[in-house]
Amino acid sequence: MVASSEIIPTSSVAANPSASIATESPIKVIAHLK
Repeated sequence: MVASSEIIPTSSVAANPSASIATESPIKVIAHLK
């Protein structure tokens, strides 16, 4: 899912320590943010 990676800002991923997790399951990250 490359689209998911594009949707998530790089700065947000860099700020969050779970950047690797975000790459694997962006859906969980979005749910966590909510």
